[in-house]
Amino acid sequence: MPMKKRKSKKKDSQFLEILAAKARKSPAFDSKASLLEQVLENLLSEGEDRPELARSVMEGLMKDFVDWNEARVSAADRIVPHFSALKDPEYKAKAVQALLGKIFSRSGSLEHQFLIDMETEALEDYLAGIMELREDTRKNLMLRVMNRPTLPITARHEIILERVGTMFTLGDEQIKKTLLEHPPAVLDGIKNLLDTVLDKYCLDAPRCARCPLKPVCVYSEDHG
Repeated sequence: MPMKKRKSKKKDSQFLEILAAKARKSPAFDSKASLLEQVLENLLSEGEDRPELARSVMEGLMKDFVDWNEARVSAADRIVPHFSALKDPEYKAKAVQALLGKIFSRSGSLEHQFLIDMETEALEDYLAGIMELREDTRKNLMLRVMNRPTLPITARHEIILERVGTMFTLGDEQIKKTLLEHPPAVLDGIKNLLDTVLDKYCLDAPRCARCPLKPVCVYSEDHG
């Protein structure tokens, strides 16, 4: 039975309201760590059920390499094994080295104060220029570590927009304007909520009964 389309501005408003209401702020990273270490730990903890594994991997890297510059230039067969306890270790190893390489290429060092000084739009463009970083990784870095506002909805969340039945698309200026009125901590919570919905409920065989977006979801109305 095809899904009924009941898109409306009211539905859009309800969708945004429930996102903000159910958003939960992520735990802050250790403020004693340098910004670079917070960035790297955030990258390593992405998608992990046990984020503390990222700290363990970080400690192993800092123990086994002289500094982050040595990690930057090390061969894959030397650095990848350090990531073996994490999900997607090859991607994370490559992403870490690409990020370090991008920072190093600016001044021949890993001095990264310029990341703090960058305007938000420029920082988004800078991270987007690191081709090895996935969109989710860049959003996480912006929201959770850099404390910068950025649209928390990514291309992989499009199925949620479709099933909920909003009129929004990823390029919709209204959704950007409305969401970006929230502080980064709330936007990070919204992204976490959408990630949870996508990973646990909005599957190929959707589990609508306990989905937090069920109250505003057209698909749930039509399919239970």
